[in-house]
Amino acid sequence: MPGPPIPEVKLRQLVRERISANAVPVMLVSEVHAAHGRDERCSVCGETIARSQIEYEVPAFRAGAFHMVCYAVWQLECAERFRSGPS
Repeated sequence: MPGPPIPEVKLRQLVRERISANAVPVMLVSEVHAAHGRDERCSVCGETIARSQIEYEVPAFRAGAFHMVCYAVWQLECAERFRSGPS
């Protein structure tokens, strides 16, 4: 499974909350590493990334580990923020 069974709408809300809390940055990623999960918590949903799942890490954001779907939604939200400009 690529990530938690959370609807995209809820994941987007979680990403916005995590950005507001400065828990994840607003950035467009140019490098990402994928490997087997290490039972760490996802930076977006907070669920464990099991060893049977793929974990996505962003070298520029050393504290971050993501499920595939959480990573994708985070990047979509970041792109939207860059596109709409400062608020």
